[in-house]
Amino acid sequence: MTLLPLVSSQHTPSMPPASPSSPESMTTLAVRNANDVQAAINAAVAIGVQARPKGTSSTYEPRQLRWKNFCDRRGFADGLLVTEGKILLWLQEDIVLNGNQSKKKRDDKTPAKGKKNKKGKGKKGKEKETDDAAAAVEEETEAAAAEAVVANAPLASKTIDGYITAAVNLYSQQASLGINSAKHPRGDALSSYLDSLKRDDRKRKRENFEDRAAGTVQDGYTHEIFERINKYLLENPTSTYASRTRVTGRSSVRVLDSCAW
Repeated sequence: MTLLPLVSSQHTPSMPPASPSSPESMTTLAVRNANDVQAAINAAVAIGVQARPKGTSSTYEPRQLRWKNFCDRRGFADGLLVTEGKILLWLQEDIVLNGNQSKKKRDDKTPAKGKKNKKGKGKKGKEKETDDAAAAVEEETEAAAAEAVVANAPLASKTIDGYITAAVNLYSQQASLGINSAKHPRGDALSSYLDSLKRDDRKRKRENFEDRAAGTVQDGYTHEIFERINKYLLENPTSTYASRTRVTGRSSVRVLDSCAW
């Protein structure tokens, strides 16, 4: 998919070479050469878009479509042409303002669990119904709380930078086609704005006590997880390497405790 209008060119490769003996023939030759050069550029840009990895296309295309919708809604005189100022306006009015829409949408589609309870028989069946009902209420409460948080969840600065990258990719194509003569969008103003978003990111994580290593190679176990693992190994002493795993786990907890101090 491309959002770029290819520059029209009357490419006529079968035209015989014109003799440069007259001004008219020289003009015809210049026009033909200009058309051929533009056609070659158009083909190169189209091939580049088609040849890029699927993962890159699946990342860029939705964000570039969002850029198109923003430009159409705004009604810019220069259409979809990418500039630094328009990217800043796009981020402030649409991307940053609306936050993490994809995460909210994903949570909205998640069906509520625990609404259907099978009827048991006898005392155990009634106890099971009670436990299931309590679990269902707890799950629905947690889901509602999570949804309330997600509704206002801001985008990470890294994700916002991904939107900028998609717009810059569009700019590169426009510049190659000769339809965008503006300077590169990643100027001082955009870099300064992105730096401020990164600082806000770090501040928010500190205030929310978020683990900055979560989801990375530095991610590890919490004390609660260590306790659950230890409890499981105590209840299942015949498990393979149970004793060795417990010793290793306890050593890791001591290391964490010493680091905390």
